[in-house]
Amino acid sequence: MAPPHDTPRSLPAGGLGSGAALVALVALGAAGGCFEDPMVVTGGGGGSGAASTSSGTGGASAEASGAQTTGAGGDTGVTTGGESDLGEPAVDAGSGGQLVVDLVELACAGSWQSGMGPLACPGEPGDLAGAVVPEPGAGLEDDSDHLGPVLRTLPDYLTQQTFVQGRFPPHLVEPGEVLVTGLACEASAINCAVDWQLAAEDLGGADLGVLAEGSEAFDGVVSEVTVPLDALSGKNIRIVLTVGAGLEFSSHDSALWLSPRILRP
Repeated sequence: MAPPHDTPRSLPAGGLGSGAALVALVALGAAGGCFEDPMVVTGGGGGSGAASTSSGTGGASAEASGAQTTGAGGDTGVTTGGESDLGEPAVDAGSGGQLVVDLVELACAGSWQSGMGPLACPGEPGDLAGAVVPEPGAGLEDDSDHLGPVLRTLPDYLTQQTFVQGRFPPHLVEPGEVLVTGLACEASAINCAVDWQLAAEDLGGADLGVLAEGSEAFDGVVSEVTVPLDALSGKNIRIVLTVGAGLEFSSHDSALWLSPRILRP
């Protein structure tokens, strides 16, 4: 159920970016090193497309990002120039690897909140206080169907700091692991426009840095994100996933995380 009227959106304090349709990739230093750069691939085909690919070195902030490459529909991959301190980017989002964490399967073992406070998991898509809903599949903005596990995230519509955020159960990172996910708006969410962020924290809640962040809008483009986790190797971490409603007026934000998982070579 949509809210009775469009409402202006704002991000949580310390927010997720400018709200512009820009995928800003951030690789922050951790444990004396730097995260290897995330890779974002924008394209159609149910999260498997490859209209464009970008990779490079990490910067200290989104504003430090350099070259841009734009896929169909206006989604933009951003990368900084030069070479990574930690070598070549990890496997493509569609490549194989040993599945060690299924984030959809573990979603309800974590904790979730919105601008209204704690959320139950699974939630209800029509809940104006926000919701997180694990699903076996979903229709996407590019008219394709994703047949794997999906995590539907819906920011609340009742506060000015409208967002939904989840902390997943702890995971001990091993060398070579990568976090892989597709990202799209739901097929029926034609006004969808969200900002998103993937971050990590230790078991005491200390921030370990932003892994990747950007925006997703209903434009017929499905994105794929690959984040190497080598800089966190040997650490027990929690993945923190945040979706904030963009700065546009919208009554239909429904962001789908497509088979989000951690792979090991």
